[in-house]
Amino acid sequence: MGWFKKLFSDKSDSNYQETLKKDEEHIMTQDRKVCDFCGFEIFGEQKAIRKAGKIYHLKPCWKTLQKMAKKEAFS
Repeated sequence: MGWFKKLFSDKSDSNYQETLKKDEEHIMTQDRKVCDFCGFEIFGEQKAIRKAGKIYHLKPCWKTLQKMAKKEAFS
């Protein structure tokens, strides 16, 4: 099966794989995002929201902040 893959592969695939490796290294070395509410790290697949220069997890941190703001506004 390997010969079949080699038959249809071209040199651009190796360039693409090198680019992916460089991107992965960049992602691993870049600054980590930290939630301003809970202080835990925000990973790549987690949803986050940026407001007023701060970053928060969408759930539960941002939802909790919204609930607290509504409670203060309407009480």
